[in-house]
Amino acid sequence: MRRESIIGHMVADRFKVLSLLGEGGTGQVYLAEHNVLERQFAIKVLRRDMVADQTASERFRREARAASRMQHRNIVYISDFGQLKDGRPYLVMEYIPGDELSAVIAQEQRLGAERAARILVQISEALDYAHEQGVVHRDLKSENIILTTERHRVDVAKVLDFGLAKILYGSGNLDTITFKGQIFGTPEYIPPEQIVGDEVDQRADIYSLGVLAFEMVTGRTPFTGTLMELLVAHRKLTPPLPSAVCPREGIPECFDQLVRKAMQKKPADRFGRASDIADLLRTYLREVRGGRERDFDSDLDLVSTTAREAAAEHTDRVQASRLIKTPSGPTLVTGDDIGAEDTLLGPGAGDEVDLTERHEARRQLRRLLRQIARALRDHEVASEELGAELERNQRLEEQAVELENDLALLASRVEEVEASGRERESQLRYAIIDLGMERGRLEDGTTPSPTDQAMVADLAYQIDELEVRLLDVARRRETQLDDVDGQIVTQRRELDSLRANLARQDKTLLRQVERQRGATGDLADLASSYARLDELKSVLKQ
Repeated sequence: MRRESIIGHMVADRFKVLSLLGEGGTGQVYLAEHNVLERQFAIKVLRRDMVADQTASERFRREARAASRMQHRNIVYISDFGQLKDGRPYLVMEYIPGDELSAVIAQEQRLGAERAARILVQISEALDYAHEQGVVHRDLKSENIILTTERHRVDVAKVLDFGLAKILYGSGNLDTITFKGQIFGTPEYIPPEQIVGDEVDQRADIYSLGVLAFEMVTGRTPFTGTLMELLVAHRKLTPPLPSAVCPREGIPECFDQLVRKAMQKKPADRFGRASDIADLLRTYLREVRGGRERDFDSDLDLVSTTAREAAAEHTDRVQASRLIKTPSGPTLVTGDDIGAEDTLLGPGAGDEVDLTERHEARRQLRRLLRQIARALRDHEVASEELGAELERNQRLEEQAVELENDLALLASRVEEVEASGRERESQLRYAIIDLGMERGRLEDGTTPSPTDQAMVADLAYQIDELEVRLLDVARRRETQLDDVDGQIVTQRRELDSLRANLARQDKTLLRQVERQRGATGDLADLASSYARLDELKSVLKQ
């Protein structure tokens, strides 16, 4: 039976429905615009039978209200909810233009380890936050993750449908795989205890996160087959390790560790918290970056101005939510990619592991060149040109480190502004929801009294006033972020220029060291350093 469209309608007197984004088993998703906030939202209209009786209707309001309190930068928040005039329940959610993670994996076949780790850290932090609020997702999968671009950051992960399971089905049937003859959960990701109806807690999400990590770095889920084959596999079979499935891709050991522990059959044998997975991946990210400490809560590549413009154009084109699959956007260029042709011994080639090894080899080569230059100077055989190049190289490196520190502080400032704005906006949204619930209760009466009608009008006035305040808070936050973002763009350009100069300086220093080596020969105490120099040059020329 064809479902009634609400395109062109006003929902809750505030949301003008613009278009249909998609539909699935639980209902339809529409794109709407708020008539005061000047923002777009996604409205999920659920099937009428989801609130078939008074008990279900009360549960929907209670659980939707609880879910609306989920405020985390990597979770798509619920801003309002209610029932249409025809009785269908709806949820108003943050609208995120972007690509489903499942579509990105399908297009790229698999994600590189470092990129996958950055995304998984965000998802893990979102899960940990939700679990602390007592909310278990119960249907975590790549289709429920949106990758988007926020200002100067790319690959920002947003988790959809937190709390939806409880909103739809309450708590009584959540621990079974079926509900009214339907599959609850997605067979490729479902934990064993959910299949057999045992108690489900946050460790069920951790199992699904292990499946998701496997899928991201291999391009497939650990188990495939028919429904029954999948259910049996999750209960009985040991999942393969990512490195065994893709032996030529050089998948790091930490992903094998993650999958092995997260996908244990017994919940007690898994990671206790999603934050444990985030910690494991942060350790890996520090290692691939040469031990540099970073603020991994905002560890997202800063993009160049050109890339930011490309991302903005891409965002304008995308009309996507969890039910819409679109092609991935353009490849964004990070600061490390700018001027790649000026890197020490030419641009890298090969997959991500090769590039990571080459970046580390370049860093080692730079340190080694300085060590050799200083040793030659100590032996009083260094030319004036070599000494001057050494000083210039060190000075550029110091300036680059200083700019990197400044950018880290600015990134922290962005997080502070966003967190503060989210908290204030959350408080206002929650007050609006409470007033809206009371207004709805009064309007549900068959014959509202004059007193009820007056109260409804007063509540409507209060809601309008709060929404004006919400708009003001949002605009002030955007202004603050624009200011910080401008500083980030300026300093990023300076850092890109410095890095390009440093790469050229590395080449010059290498030529000076080789020239000095030819003039003085291999000094005995520098033999091992020269041997290592030759090894690194060989790696970088491959």
